[in-house]
Amino acid sequence: MLMKSDAWESRAWEGDDLPGGGRSEANRTVVFLMIAGAVMLFTTFTASYLVRREAAGWGKVSLPAICWVGTAFLVASSVTMELARRKTASARLWLGTTIGLGVLFALGQVEAWRQLRASGVTASSGAHSGFVYMLTSVHAAHLAAGIVVLVVALRRAGRGSLGGCAAWWHFTGAAWIWVAAVLTVF
Repeated sequence: MLMKSDAWESRAWEGDDLPGGGRSEANRTVVFLMIAGAVMLFTTFTASYLVRREAAGWGKVSLPAICWVGTAFLVASSVTMELARRKTASARLWLGTTIGLGVLFALGQVEAWRQLRASGVTASSGAHSGFVYMLTSVHAAHLAAGIVVLVVALRRAGRGSLGGCAAWWHFTGAAWIWVAAVLTVF
């Protein structure tokens, strides 16, 4: 289920309109479809995870502590993304901060993978570890796409809306919290 956010409100997309409002509506539709596709992907992986955990050879792996530091970076980046979206005068500062926090999360994820490998946990060392690498890698790809879009938005700050960027970024943060919860709780 998608979270309700001001990023979905029509005023969040102002500045992207073509005459007649076509571009803003098209942008909103594209972002919605991208998020819907990603939700389906993560839902499918979660269902596979829940079914597979009942079989023999599960061998649950704990996420490295750096993952929780990264979670704090993503939560903070959602706050800075909202500040960028709402404050036109300082949008570049907040957008740059959001990008920086996203990069810090990504670097933390690389460090988490390094720590896992150093302790002998690889994608092929067990069913649970395979899911850890798969889910965190898929999330990292979605995060990387978000960072690229934010960099483009930073270059055009002040010339259009950040509504679509904000919606995707908030989704990416929520997706990480979901992934971390699935890998930790179940």
